Amino acid sequence: MTSRVLIISDDKKILENIVPRVEALAECYSAVTDDFEAAARAFNIDCGDDWLDTCMEEKEFKLFRRIYNKKLEEVIAPVFYRLEKANEDKEIEQYTGLKESVFRIKNNMVKIVYCGLGKVNIYTIYEGLDSPENTEVTIPLGKLTQKELTKIVEDFICSSPKL
Repeated sequence: MTSRVLIISDDKKILENIVPRVEALAECYSAVTDDFEAAARAFNIDCGDDWLDTCMEEKEFKLFRRIYNKKLEEVIAPVFYRLEKANEDKEIEQYTGLKESVFRIKNNMVKIVYCGLGKVNIYTIYEGLDSPENTEVTIPLGKLTQKELTKIVEDFICSSPKL
């Protein structure tokens, strides 16, 4: 099966950008229907980088890192500190850091890990790594509030049987 594409334009820049992409699509189609070598040629074709902003991923990472740092200062650290002071009768150790934050009571802990690009993983770990009560929750940074984190940590404190 042969397909033809007719592109009519007076603008040479548009043609220069579109033609290689159309050729690449045609080679991909050929690879799917014919052979692997055509696919290799299709993916090695140079289409130009003017349409792709390669710095976008780095900018997004920096933006999310900044948002996480703000959440660390305004949500995680205050909640951990406040709950540590409220439960002074228990042996509580807590710390916050750029990669992870931990709220520990004896061998049980709530661990918050920044996994990048706008999300944090919150692990609740009891006594051993294979405990059935252990949980993992992924929360977008926008939904990580003092109220939400306080609820998670207070539930952890109340449900820990050996405290």
